[in-house]
Amino acid sequence: MPADYAEGHCLRLRGGARATGASAVQGREWFLKIENLKISTPLQLNYRVGIFQRTYVREIRRLTELERCIRYIEREVVDGGAADHIPPIDVSQTSVSSQREMLELETRLYDLERDIRQFLKNEAQILRNYNDLQQCKSVYEKVEAFFNVVGL
Repeated sequence: MPADYAEGHCLRLRGGARATGASAVQGREWFLKIENLKISTPLQLNYRVGIFQRTYVREIRRLTELERCIRYIEREVVDGGAADHIPPIDVSQTSVSSQREMLELETRLYDLERDIRQFLKNEAQILRNYNDLQQCKSVYEKVEAFFNVVGL
């Protein structure tokens, strides 16, 4: 057991923070119970779930995130008026891509999503700057017209 754990009812948390008082005592009791069960890692707490199920759930979450990313990119392309550039999906091809191809696709999709978000952020900033400049131009024109009427 770690030295920080045993001395003075103090429990070291993630990031180096320390918990003291009742929460530290409860944490220490929890670790003692786990130690008595001879469980070495937190993943083994759910011992009924096999490695296949954990991997399956992880991959499903990853693919769900990829699907979200694809839907976002598709929505932005359609909103941008470039829907004609989206190729039709070939549903007749059912071959499974290799892991390397999936990782490359995942990387490209995340890069595209990041770039689109940055582009939209920059576009919004440019529009705000343009509106501010238009307001300044309008004010200058009105001030110039006022001074021309006054004759100064």
